[in-house]
Amino acid sequence: MLAWGMYNKPIDKLTGETKSQRDFGEMGLDYLTLDELRLSFTEKQGVLLGRLELVDPRDFYRDFFPKGDLQEDGRKGDGKPCGIIRWAKTKGKRHRAVKDSHGRTQFVSRFLYDDLKAVDQVANMHTCFLPLCSFIGKRALASNARWCPGFAIDLDYVDVPQLLDFLHQAEKGWYFPTPNYVVNSGTGLHVYYRFPEKISLSKIDPQALSDLKHIATDLIWNAYTSKSKDKQYQGIYQAYRMPGTTSKLGTGYTVTAFRMSPDPVAPEDWASFVGDDWKELGSRLASSPHIPIAQARELWPEWYEERIVRGVPSGGKRGKWHMKRDLYDWWLRRCEREARDGNRYSCIKALRAYGAKCDIPFSEVERDAFALQPFLDSLTANESNHFTEQDVIDALRAGRDMERYPVKEIKRTTGLDMTPSIRRNGRRQDLHLKRARRIKAGMIEDGEPFRNPEGRPKGSGTKEDIVRQWRREHPEGNKSQCARGTGLSRVTVTKWWDAGELERRKTLNPTRVTIDLSCFGFGEMAHVGVAVRNNVDAATAAVVPIRTGLESIEVSEKGANGLSVRVVETGRKATND
Repeated sequence: MLAWGMYNKPIDKLTGETKSQRDFGEMGLDYLTLDELRLSFTEKQGVLLGRLELVDPRDFYRDFFPKGDLQEDGRKGDGKPCGIIRWAKTKGKRHRAVKDSHGRTQFVSRFLYDDLKAVDQVANMHTCFLPLCSFIGKRALASNARWCPGFAIDLDYVDVPQLLDFLHQAEKGWYFPTPNYVVNSGTGLHVYYRFPEKISLSKIDPQALSDLKHIATDLIWNAYTSKSKDKQYQGIYQAYRMPGTTSKLGTGYTVTAFRMSPDPVAPEDWASFVGDDWKELGSRLASSPHIPIAQARELWPEWYEERIVRGVPSGGKRGKWHMKRDLYDWWLRRCEREARDGNRYSCIKALRAYGAKCDIPFSEVERDAFALQPFLDSLTANESNHFTEQDVIDALRAGRDMERYPVKEIKRTTGLDMTPSIRRNGRRQDLHLKRARRIKAGMIEDGEPFRNPEGRPKGSGTKEDIVRQWRREHPEGNKSQCARGTGLSRVTVTKWWDAGELERRKTLNPTRVTIDLSCFGFGEMAHVGVAVRNNVDAATAAVVPIRTGLESIEVSEKGANGLSVRVVETGRKATND
């Protein structure tokens, strides 16, 4: 408990609220305890039982995987795909996750065959997932996906008022088609749509289906159907908790499916709801992404020469972007400032992608991601949805091989504004700079005033060193004092104030050290490095996670329980005993 409490409740100096509470207020959310979430689940279950038809889990999946669509158990090589179920290993009465030697949750996979017996065999299991797509191979990878019989949308932060509004909108069909199934998944709903016929992912552009699902999410997740305005987007390969298994709320709170409409919903049935965007999206859904090699030779002769004639693989000279490190640092800062409950996983996934784009060693990306985990967990909006180290591992794994992860997809999954700050009016960078240099040459030739025509003055890039030196000499000083003492502007001081701390965070590994409390007096303050000892008495020792070199330990008396400890980080007041 001590190690947890060090970071997750920073106090806002203006309001006196914890940071996480303030953020929930801005999101329109209240922090809910596990008991409150369970009560909400039970109330939603009562509403759904009174208005919709309860469906057996096997009947639910039979509707998406008709007899004969999947491989038969024991008949390998028939060319048919399988569903892939994945669940976490647990132990004990409290179903705690089993960890491997690296502290990662162990998952087990099994195939879903045509008899659907596995649906009954995983009943009441904890943390059990199944994507709607069927796959060729042992892993549920996009490259292995063959058929898509429909898609599901995750509608989170739903209580009874939001459920009633959703049911009203779904029944009327004014804003989106009536779904086939509604699943009470725990803290929200899973909304399922079934296609009239399964769609071959080799004959259409799978990204077009994901784009359709994103648009559907925008329509279904609105101000009346969810308490949160921060939508969560997933692709068509996303796995969801299986009906009949246990929800994240614990034993006795089973994921339950209800039938809302027997009529399937085809992709073109969304056309009237999508509007002008359907023309382009509809053509992508109707056409094959594959072009005959003879036609490709005529359309892209350079590609044909490189890939077909010379055999350069797709990961060749243009298979990867190489960006400056600044891009990675920029995204890391955004994660620290703008992450929230709902986009934490996507932020870490994008961090891995930016690391690959900027050629950052994975060890550093991993270190930065785990350093963010305590802060991201402090943003948790309800007790059943903590952001754990396993979530960090899963997000980093999902972000591998994503060197070309597009910005529009990062914007869509994280919900963060990705509008570029520099406009080139549609021109490439080289053409834009060529035009700018012509304008500069013309201004110099005409004798027009031009600040620094030869570029930055020599020696002008030393302001960072000045600020760093002043901070070393005045460790308790603030920005205003630094500006007065150095003669620099407040803007310049602010720009370089945290530069040294950011570099320090990148070089320090997150470490677990043992603090010997017996060496402190009551109310005494000391730097962490002073307190580190080995082989201390367990009765007076506490394990504390250290993230930067700017933290201190404060020890005070706490009644009959002895000593209380809190970590104070310079520039960020934290009070957690």
